[in-house]
Amino acid sequence: MCVEILDPQDGETFFDPACGSGGFLIGAMAHVFEQIKKERDDEADIIENQKDYATECVFGLDYDLVIAKIAKAYMLIWGDGRSNIGVCDSLNEDNWKPEIQGKFVHGKGKTATLRQFDIIATNPPFAGDNTKEDTLSKYELAVKPTKKQGRIRLRKVSRDKLFLERCLKMLKPGGRMAIVLPRGVLKNYNDEYLRRFVIKQARVIAVVGLGGDMFKPFTNTKTCVLFLQKRSAPITEDQLSDKFVKDSAAAFAVTEKPGKDKTGKLVLIGSQIDSDLPLITSEIKSRVKFTKHSVKKTVAV
Repeated sequence: MCVEILDPQDGETFFDPACGSGGFLIGAMAHVFEQIKKERDDEADIIENQKDYATECVFGLDYDLVIAKIAKAYMLIWGDGRSNIGVCDSLNEDNWKPEIQGKFVHGKGKTATLRQFDIIATNPPFAGDNTKEDTLSKYELAVKPTKKQGRIRLRKVSRDKLFLERCLKMLKPGGRMAIVLPRGVLKNYNDEYLRRFVIKQARVIAVVGLGGDMFKPFTNTKTCVLFLQKRSAPITEDQLSDKFVKDSAAAFAVTEKPGKDKTGKLVLIGSQIDSDLPLITSEIKSRVKFTKHSVKKTVAV
């Protein structure tokens, strides 16, 4: 669903900062490989262009060495790109090895900036908070405005929130993004500051509620996929209300058939997974169009 809606094109860079075994990365490769096949007739030319895309445009990071090795193996099978998978803490570039910094950081020292990508798709870990001061000091979401105390620095922040901010920072202006988040971030009172931060940075394109069975048996957390397009420049607090009214039309959907039962087993009809995600994907694609600086015709699904 995420890759189809984001619709990566040949030459666009694609990044997952919590890539796991490489599901989104391989999905992007498969999507673009099909485009390349349709646009070319010569088999050798097709293979060469597919390899160029895999090696030059697809990037991933993950903290787990074993899982990252699996991602590299899958990407090798699909057409290389394994050299662009790094093993590190995606949330703190200070501890990255030189070979990883070379691919994901521009410049050195105080002038260093994180590389930015055309498209980001990720399903970051939800469990646990980050309490490391050297990491939290890099994030705006580690500072929370309050009515009584003003702006306070938080001693811990859930990792999914930090991944959300990191993704927005590593997304090019006009870039497209999909991130899986706990559904509570969209409605919890204490997360209002996060929602305001997101709207300042990006346009909300679509939200898809996934329900509690989607990621069973690993977790029963109710989740959603948030689709965003980064603004050409952040808006200010004073501009927020006016801008939000203009951006407010977006596609919303909730899956009623996640394709899994309460135990996490796949639900099949014949050989097909009983899921309404393909229908939701088709509806969102027909109603929402990404453009360079804006979104055309956004309507609730």
